[in-house]
Amino acid sequence: MSTKTKKMSHRALIVWFIKHRFRKEFLQITLLALLAALLSTPIPFIYRTVIDGLEGLPTKELLGLAILYVVLIILEVLVEFWREKALTTFDWSAYSAMATDTYRAIVKLPYHISGKRSSSDLIKLMSTDSYYLQGAIVYGTTRVISLLIRFIVDLVVMYILFGWGILGVIVVLPVYYLLIKKSVKNVDKYDREHDDKLETWYDDSYSPLHRLKEVKSRRLENFLMTNISKSSQDVSTTGVKTGRAKNVLYSLYDFFDKGVYVTIFLVGVYGVIKGHLSLGTLFAIFYVSSSIISKLNSLCIAISDDYHRRIPSLDRLAELYAVEVDSPQQQPPDLPALKVEFRDVKFAYPESKFELSIPALTLSKNKRYVLVGRTGSGKSTLFDLLNGIMHPDAGNILINGTKTTEIAEDWWKKNCFVLLQDSYIFRGTIEDNILLGDTELQPDLDNLIAEHGFATFFERFTDGIKTNPKEGKELSGGEKRMVCLLRLLLKQQYQMILVDEGKTGLDAELRVKIDALMQEVVANRLSLTITHDLAEVTRYDEVLFVSEGTVIQDQHENLMEDNQDYRELMEVGAASPHQNIIFSSSSVSTSPK
Repeated sequence: MSTKTKKMSHRALIVWFIKHRFRKEFLQITLLALLAALLSTPIPFIYRTVIDGLEGLPTKELLGLAILYVVLIILEVLVEFWREKALTTFDWSAYSAMATDTYRAIVKLPYHISGKRSSSDLIKLMSTDSYYLQGAIVYGTTRVISLLIRFIVDLVVMYILFGWGILGVIVVLPVYYLLIKKSVKNVDKYDREHDDKLETWYDDSYSPLHRLKEVKSRRLENFLMTNISKSSQDVSTTGVKTGRAKNVLYSLYDFFDKGVYVTIFLVGVYGVIKGHLSLGTLFAIFYVSSSIISKLNSLCIAISDDYHRRIPSLDRLAELYAVEVDSPQQQPPDLPALKVEFRDVKFAYPESKFELSIPALTLSKNKRYVLVGRTGSGKSTLFDLLNGIMHPDAGNILINGTKTTEIAEDWWKKNCFVLLQDSYIFRGTIEDNILLGDTELQPDLDNLIAEHGFATFFERFTDGIKTNPKEGKELSGGEKRMVCLLRLLLKQQYQMILVDEGKTGLDAELRVKIDALMQEVVANRLSLTITHDLAEVTRYDEVLFVSEGTVIQDQHENLMEDNQDYRELMEVGAASPHQNIIFSSSSVSTSPK
């Protein structure tokens, strides 16, 4: 799976969503805004005609104008209600669509990109940032378009009423432009600082929630609360600065609006005195000019609140959506036995001096391999490279002659099973977590449970296999692994099995049962296992010993005889069987282990 990053601004992101996701809703709301603006167009002319004709127009004509005025107002209110209703529907549909689309973009990212993000960062992308994007589109863009439509219509009406006197309104536009520029400076000066502090608060608050057991066990509540209190205070301080800057800006808008109103009033009164304007025209001009100024004011606030202040979040999402994932489509050829070859493979993490270098390594003939090495030797890296979620910086890894970077995702799903120490349990029942949507395998699951005597395992739960463990919160570590092992035993189409300590956390009875079944499952498959159990090492066909950034492949007996480093490691492990000196966990991380 390869990626390339294209250039995408937050403006381009908004346009893309409107064009590809919300075109229908956007057009509907825009057309309703245009209709409402057109319905309001005759109203100032009715004002002028009625006021100027109070003494000369017939009563029936005045009554007709009054009825027309009421009808137009009712129609405008109805259209605005219809638009608000459409906007509310758009708002809620966009809310779920944005979060889902952001989640999809995160999940589709290759692991070497998404794995570097903290859980709080991912939560912020899906919640706060996607919510701000929704607001920028639903309220920001549609609001700006609606206000611009009304502004343009009002300008046309103003020109008809006041002629070139409209220039008195147009000349204020540069001042509003300068106020908007001030809003942009406020974003760069205050909002980005506030956003940085808010991101720190997310890290301090959300990330520990995923490790509450460790926090409680180690009595880290006070340390945790100290961090959160400090980051909360920083968020509050920067938030006050942002709020004050916004208040000053709004006061400038208000002050300028009042100045424009006073100017128009004085000019209009002078025109009436000199006989250039009728009283009705003056009233109509006040009506239209107040609409224009209020629309300009609302337009500036919309640009500031619904757009500029969301730019930090929009920039993060634009960066996320700028990554284009090229999904490979090749399928390795079917052979009697899977063959994996490492050819001049090199891999290094940007933040680490460590480099894993594997000139040549071949895994084949459905052998059972065990992976050992000191902590930080690169076991996790090798594990992830073999699994295809990480790719080498140089060289190639081939499966039956096909590069892992070119193998389709569906092949990995069908042919490679990975069992990690930190077994994940999805929402739903235990049965749901075993089947993973393949309901047609229900009879096979029933037979598996009956034939191998797993019924006693499920008797420990209130509703048996139908128990909802609440995303694993009500399961022990061993029980979680048991569920994941049943996934493996149920679907035996896998050609390659990668296991990180497959029996950790199981009681003696289950260990014996699972051990027998695992031997049966891996008998005719290529397998790689990481284990803490020294007695396990001799049971495998070959050992992959990761040492000093490379991999030595041989049988256990030969390594004990020829490799001093391996021998010393085994001797230390034998002397301290309960210490994790020899074999360390290989759960996936972003640094070598």
